[in-house]
Amino acid sequence: MKTFRVAVVQMKSSESKAENLSVAIEYIRRAADNKASAICFPEFLMSYSPVEQDLKSLANTAEKVNKGKFITALRRAARVSNIPVIATVYEKADNVVEQRVYDTAVMIDS
Repeated sequence: MKTFRVAVVQMKSSESKAENLSVAIEYIRRAADNKASAICFPEFLMSYSPVEQDLKSLANTAEKVNKGKFITALRRAARVSNIPVIATVYEKADNVVEQRVYDTAVMIDS
């Protein structure tokens, strides 16, 4: 019987995408070192969004799923550590005029 171990991260995200990304990459490395089969992050991984945050600020935080630096870095970490990653990000809508942002969960293959 094959064992499937999932590393589930519980963390307090900050408003800094760079800080959250650094923490996430370290968790990915540690999960792989501990022989996890996958790693799953909580909501707000990309950035904590306080209630008083305005839509423009949130839209500036968001990225396109296929082009954003945050997800690109997570993809690289998943590949290097050879572990699938489940994460949540703020995704920019295709219609830039609306400044709509989606709370999107992505699964990144190893």
